[in-house]
Formats: sequence, structure tokens, C-alpha cells
Amino acid sequence: MARGTTTGQSLFIASKEEIDNLQEINGLAIEHIEQRARKISDNTSDPEWRYRSFDGFIGEDETFKERLHKDWELVETIRMTHVELAAAIQSILNEVEKTREETKQGPMSTIRLVCSFKRPTKPFSFGNLIHSIFKSNNNNNNNNNESSTSSSNYNGDGEYEPQHLEVSKQTYSGHQYSLFYNPQLDVQSTSTSSTSSHTLNITWNDEYTIRNQTNNLEVKVNKGILQYIENFGFYEG
Repeated sequence: MARGTTTGQSLFIASKEEIDNLQEINGLAIEHIEQRARKISDNTSDPEWRYRSFDGFIGEDETFKERLHKDWELVETIRMTHVELAAAIQSILNEVEKTREETKQGPMSTIRLVCSFKRPTKPFSFGNLIHSIFKSNNNNNNNNNESSTSSSNYNGDGEYEPQHLEVSKQTYSGHQYSLFYNPQLDVQSTSTSSTSSHTLNITWNDEYTIRNQTNNLEVKVNKGILQYIENFGFYEG
């Protein structure tokens, strides 16, 4: 599957029309991915347990493509691309780690940020938390170890308003493998004595919880979900 450009809604899928034409991702057939995406109840007997989730990535009665269509339709209501939304979340995480380093806080200390977001005209669970690509609140008083951060790029409707974010981080001993991880590509790289550079073959062992203290919404994000959003507009159901 060819990697797209930033002019599309996501990096690998440019438009909703392309969703129905998907045959594979990272060398894995869509039917294979769909099976992985189902909820798993026993991880001792399934050889692909490391790519799966006890909660599942899609509903019991929906297909992977149906879930993509639903996610894309929701994001359209906040007038952002998936690439922009992923960038907004990543910018928050970058600011968290920058603040952590500057204030010499521990690796899993809770970090508080103050941002100004442009509220979308229609509600969306991710959008209501992140609201949009954020813009600095120049009148913010940075007390209580709170940091303000900025970005630009948003062209939606609504007014800017301060948002207080509380971000915690959890690191685990084991690694989660991407839903789209193709171990066969690693085998091929090993057989040719080259380093695997397949961008979708990723793992991670930490997770951030971003809580918006202004509206009490929170979301858990990690390296994997950000890649799912940016590349495919996929939000794990």
C-alpha cells in the first residue's frame, strides 16, 4: 500500500472513496486485519495475541471498513484532517515531555498545560477534548507548574478559550504490537541482512492519559493510536 501525501485526509488514505477499495495494509489482507481487530477473550491460545486487544478495535458486528467510514464521518464534523488531529495530539505530548525535562519532574509525573482551543461547532469525543490544533493563550498566568503551548493551522468555527489539560503517563514492562504489524516483513529484512524500515511495524510500552479539566473529558493515547489516526483515520472504535 503506497504512502500518500499530506494533502489527503490521512497519509495512506486520501479520501473516503478510497476506503472501499482497500485490499491490504502493510502486506496484510483486510480480512486478516479485521480478524485481529475483533475482541480477544483468551490470549493463551491465539498465536496473534500480541496484535490484538481484550477490548477489540471494532464492534462485534461491524467490518473494518465500516469502522473507518464512521470515524471519517465524525471527524468531518470538526473540519480537520486526520493528519492535523494527530499532529495536535502529538504537539501536546511533545509539550508535556518538554515541560517534564525543563521542570525536572519524574518520568511518570502528571504534567499540567494551559492551552487555548478553538471549539468546533459540533461535538466529537476526540475533538471536544483536543478541540483543534491549539493556539497559545498569551494572557495565561503560568502558575502551579502549568505550561502554555501553541500551534496554528486551524480553520474551523468557534471562539478560542483557555483549556486546562492534565496529562499523566504510564510505562509498562511489556510491549504492545501494532494492529498492522507484519512479522513476515521482519523475516524478509533479516534474510537480506538489512534493518527493517517498515513504518507500520511498531511497538510501544507507554500510554498517556490526557484529561481536559475544563470539561472533564479524557482520552488515552499512545504511539500506536497516533499512527492509526495519521495514516488511516482509524480511532480504535
